[in-house]
Amino acid sequence: MYRTTAPRSGARTPARTVRHALAGVMAGVVSAAGLLFAGAGPASAAPVTVSEASLTWGLSGEQGGGAYYGGCNFLSAGKAGNTGSSRLWTQGDGFYATHAGNVTVQKPDSAGTYAEPGWATKCQDPNGTAVSPGSPTSLTRNRVLLSHGTGTVDTAARTATLKWTGSFTSVFYGGLTYWSATDPVLKVNADGTGTLTATATGYGADMNDPGKWVSLPATTVTLADLKNVQLGGSGFTATPSYLGVAVTVPGGSTAQAAKSSANQAYWGAFPQSFVDFQQLTGQSSYWFTSGGARDAAKPATPLTLTLPAGS
Repeated sequence: MYRTTAPRSGARTPARTVRHALAGVMAGVVSAAGLLFAGAGPASAAPVTVSEASLTWGLSGEQGGGAYYGGCNFLSAGKAGNTGSSRLWTQGDGFYATHAGNVTVQKPDSAGTYAEPGWATKCQDPNGTAVSPGSPTSLTRNRVLLSHGTGTVDTAARTATLKWTGSFTSVFYGGLTYWSATDPVLKVNADGTGTLTATATGYGADMNDPGKWVSLPATTVTLADLKNVQLGGSGFTATPSYLGVAVTVPGGSTAQAAKSSANQAYWGAFPQSFVDFQQLTGQSSYWFTSGGARDAAKPATPLTLTLPAGS
């Protein structure tokens, strides 16, 4: 029989009983969901192991610029052999390569499509015209592609440590001076800073002493300092620090030019350890503002890390 009078205080009606039961069920669901989400947090932030990361970089515009002797400056895949003296490379030397292991040298055409150049085209701009030292904007825009990089990436924490196995060679003045970078390592920190380091080797030359040719000891150098890196699931593109960077050079060597209103748009330098090594190769002043006609081509060019899907 239905109750027609108000229930006693504290007594449960069927509706109140159902509401209390539902509330208990929902509390359990919320509690379980909380545990699930709490457990998912650390897992989503865990570093992921990758094995197919790639890195592309042209170092600087000047790395593909016209040279006052020897045609141009260019990149070569692999670690170049010993010419025995400061001289121009020839095709017969077999030193020039566009592919060696995990390293490929590429150059764009007029449509911006990158492909491996050849010995005959390595000193041409994207339109097929030979680059000229008379213009800091006459550049081949060649770059190296490093493939099959391995390491760990944590996109939630925005950190990464990756390494590549292989070498590339930086050649200036057609071969009068060159050095190689081997097994680059990229580190990205949570604050957006990062470094690209490698083992540098090569030969010491001096434009004022043509007879100088010295094998240089392997030296770990910082190729690039990075800031404001926005690491995401597909990687990032960032321009290494150069603008505004000051370096010191030994007395008697070409010094970094004073910053002025005329050069402030491109005044700067590559990292100090890199410039120190270049003092030995004979390329030193090509990696900082020296007051020369080619200064505007020397700033570092953008570097791109590409991560495999799912990183």
